[in-house]
Amino acid sequence: MEDFKPTNNDGGILRRIFDLPVASVYRGILPFVKKLSVSHNNGKVVDVGCGSKPYKKLFESHGWTYEGIDMENSENQFGYHADDVIYFDGVTFPEKDASVEMVFHSEVIEHVLDTRHFLSECSRILKPNGILLFASPFNVRYHYIPYDYWRLTPTTLRLLCEEQGLEVMEIVPRCRDICLAGYKVLTIGYRLFFSKCWWRIILSVIFSPLWVLALLVGQISLHLDIGSEYDSLGYIVYCRKK
Repeated sequence: MEDFKPTNNDGGILRRIFDLPVASVYRGILPFVKKLSVSHNNGKVVDVGCGSKPYKKLFESHGWTYEGIDMENSENQFGYHADDVIYFDGVTFPEKDASVEMVFHSEVIEHVLDTRHFLSECSRILKPNGILLFASPFNVRYHYIPYDYWRLTPTTLRLLCEEQGLEVMEIVPRCRDICLAGYKVLTIGYRLFFSKCWWRIILSVIFSPLWVLALLVGQISLHLDIGSEYDSLGYIVYCRKK
């Protein structure tokens, strides 16, 4: 069960209800996408490691020109493939220097062994004053095994970005500790239910009221910002290229 990979993230409302990490990313980036669409109207955003492009509609609905790029072997490793995605070697982004207004990636950086090179590529393709917006996990389960390398604190995220000439404007927690607690309880229920073992599935059904309560508490905490921000699922990082 620990080799279980997250299901295909289509960014839909049902996914955002039952998957607290996805909900925290969507809710975390939405204010920035709205705000930045005013100053970068019809700008181009490159979604690095886009997978099944769960955030394409969000960007396009706010006036961004969307382009998704991903690694050539992403289908074999992660089970994601889309016809209109540009696939590359995973090292050098298939974009010209200083050519885009925004680079975005969601829970990708933890799967990149050389984070400094990865962020240098993000900086390279950004125009001056261009925006890097990304979501990084912190208290989330070991996933996409064995290509899950890092859990980065806000201090480390700031340092890594500033090394690449990126001015860190904001680093905000994606949720509070109460939402995180709900997520931890839910992972037990999901793990039992998707275990393909009959007695574990029955056990998960018996304790289903607990899972429902955990989901409800997690969503309430997420949307009302209840709890401490120092224990979070992860962070939203907003940078500007100097």
